[in-house]
This record gives sequence, C-alpha cells and structure tokens, in this order.
Amino acid sequence: MVCSAAFSADPPSPYVAVRVDYFRGDPVPAAGTDTTKIGEQRGSGVVVGEANSGTWYVLTNAHVIDAGEDIKRAEPSVFAAGEWQKGRVIAADDESDLALVRIRSASALQAVKVSQAKPPNAAKVATHGLIGGRTYCLRPTELRHALPLADGALAWAPQRFYVRTTFRSGESGGAVTFEDRLVGLIYGNDPAAGWGLVVDHASIVRFLKPFLTEAASGG
Repeated sequence: MVCSAAFSADPPSPYVAVRVDYFRGDPVPAAGTDTTKIGEQRGSGVVVGEANSGTWYVLTNAHVIDAGEDIKRAEPSVFAAGEWQKGRVIAADDESDLALVRIRSASALQAVKVSQAKPPNAAKVATHGLIGGRTYCLRPTELRHALPLADGALAWAPQRFYVRTTFRSGESGGAVTFEDRLVGLIYGNDPAAGWGLVVDHASIVRFLKPFLTEAASGG
C-alpha cells in the first residue's frame, strides 16, 4: 500500500475526493431561516468522462452523497485540479450504490476509461481510495468474483466483487482498476470474511451507459 497526503494537481489525478456539505435551510431560504452548515461527509470518486467542454462526470457511491431524511439541503463538491469544484448529482441508484456527480473545471481533467470486459477471477487489480477523503492510497490487491468456503461452497454478494484488502473510512467511492481500466468501485468491507467489497463491473457499465459515449467508456 502506498499512501500520500498530496493530491496530484498537475496533471490532475482522475482519483478525487468527494465532499458533501449539509445545511439546515432550503436553497432559497425565507427571511430569518437558519442556513448554517451543520456538517459534512467525505468519500472518494473517480473522473469517468467529459460531458462537454469543461464539464466532467465523477462516479462515486450513492451512500457517499446521501443526505439522509433529516437534512434539508446537501451540496456536493469534488476536489479536482487542486481545488474544490461545486457539483450536482445527476443520477443515483441505491441498489448498486452508485452515483454520478457533474462538475465544471477550467482544467483538462484526466478520466479513467471503463473496461470493456469483466476482470478475470483472481485478477491483480489496484484500488484508489482517499482515507478520510483526504489521503490518497494505492493498494495493489487480488480480485475475486466469489470466495471459497470451508465446505466447498462459494460465498458471493449481489452486484459485488471481493478484494483481498480492507478499506478505511473515506475510501468508499474510490476506483478499482485492472490494466488501467475501471472494473469496480470501492464499497466497504465484509468483516466476517476479512475482505473488501467493491461494486462490480456489470453494475458500473449498466449505470453509466446513458451518460458515456462508446469512446469514453473504453470502446
């Protein structure tokens, strides 16, 4: 595992931090309404393509940008090209736990292309998460489609792959790459198995299909 407190700003890294600020009031509050920021949540994300000139798509987990029922207003931002860029959530799917945030950046960002093929079982992959949404960590590891159990059966999780590592807070939403292509997204841990869980390749392809062109998705 290689960790660094520094983000790459030149050239901009495709592996980014995602922050959601929580506020009490509505976007256009009435006079006298309390609009105090009451908290924030941080996670990871990955730039997956350009929507149009200067506008970019960032993929993360739905639970990273989820405001919860008690929050009046949640505003996502993405740390890209050395500064925080305000974003807008344009799609989210709770079942796969994926969300897409659109940001504007004057800098030409790097994007990670989505692999055309599912990664092979036991593939040597890399995970790219930001601990606490701040410290970038690269973890070379092994990916499994399912885990063998002592009785010979296989343990599997719907819409998930397993990786032979565990993750820390803030790494959710980070990229999993195989041969420099996106094949998964960090989801969390399976404490019983002692392995990490990532959103699988098929779920990512299905979720991004309405937004990315064939060229942007590795075609």
